[in-house]
Amino acid sequence: MLHIALCDDNPASIEILEKYFDILNDSTIDYDVYFSAEELYRYKLNNELTYDIYILDIEMQGMNGLELAKTIRTNEPNALIIFLTSYSEYVFDVFEVITDVRI
Repeated sequence: MLHIALCDDNPASIEILEKYFDILNDSTIDYDVYFSAEELYRYKLNNELTYDIYILDIEMQGMNGLELAKTIRTNEPNALIIFLTSYSEYVFDVFEVITDVRI
């Protein structure tokens, strides 16, 4: 089973992603939806969860997706993290998180 976390504070973006997962109609893919980085992080801690893939919006209120990714990397250095954004100014910040992988 592939376990995916979707995190975006924009419900319309989440709906689009859910439509694509529904089109796949693959019973080996399971995903959870979060509308803030804090919500995802709190749920992970309280339930001792890990995900195979994190799909994170970068620009969110409170903790942003980059901050969340850095936090995730401390405990899950090999997690696959995919960022969603329409802001080009974050392009180099993403590399800082992605290249901090330890094997």
